[in-house]
Amino acid sequence: MDINNLLTAFCHTRRMFVTFASPITFTRHKSRGGFTLIELSIVLVIIGLIIGGVMVGQDLIEGSRRRQLIAEIEHIQSAISAFRSKYNCLPGDCDHATDFFDTDASCPNTPYNTVLKTATCNGNGNGVIDDLQTTNQYEAFRFWQHLSDAGLFSGVFTGVTGPNDPRDALIDLNVPRSHAYPNAGFDVSNISAALVGILSANYFPANAGTGIYFGVKWNAFELLGNIFDGQSAYSIDTKIDDGLPGTGRVISYPNSSPFDNQCSTTNDPTTAIYNLTDTQIRCSLIFKVKELN
Repeated sequence: MDINNLLTAFCHTRRMFVTFASPITFTRHKSRGGFTLIELSIVLVIIGLIIGGVMVGQDLIEGSRRRQLIAEIEHIQSAISAFRSKYNCLPGDCDHATDFFDTDASCPNTPYNTVLKTATCNGNGNGVIDDLQTTNQYEAFRFWQHLSDAGLFSGVFTGVTGPNDPRDALIDLNVPRSHAYPNAGFDVSNISAALVGILSANYFPANAGTGIYFGVKWNAFELLGNIFDGQSAYSIDTKIDDGLPGTGRVISYPNSSPFDNQCSTTNDPTTAIYNLTDTQIRCSLIFKVKELN
């Protein structure tokens, strides 16, 4: 081997020695400009899982609220039956309620006030919880007071109408608030078949009779405002009744009714179904009182 080859071999060996003998250092590489397809796929999967989890959580919460509302309605229905069995009259309509409870001032139609009290007035005892169509509108508000006084329903109520109208329902004052849907409340009302016939564009025939109305304020006084979308209303109806808005014991309103804007698909109770394709809040519900229908 000539001298040039020896020198070349030596230098090569030295470089290898220096390389392995030198301290190990880390070199920062220049950041890349974007994500790889694998990284993007992982991000999309995570986002999908988060969205799916949120939607499932919302469905679980809404399902729980529906079940709680059904339990509230069943409790009211049971309280009415228990009151009738114990006192031989209907709450609100009972013409001898003051035999058992304190007497309010200026009976039977005590003027508007905001005093929560147990003192109450008698109804007229005609077997109907009178309201809008009669001079006995106060019975719809004494209804909750009688149930409360009998220890069958929680809360204390004024027992009198609100300031805006004889049917002025005021949540937490003369009607109860829902625990399931805290922005809504319960009201009781009796609509005659004659009125339903006159206002056939507003009501299904099944609306006639006494019902527990559930909703938010629709105008200055009535709890007819929408609280559900069609799917939620349908779900509640099917758990209690026939799942149809125009028939049975759980009902809504016709398609053209000003109370529920297109909650039902038609005005015909034999063909109307809940609008399940619309996610807008368009529905409120009426639960017919078992003792009276």
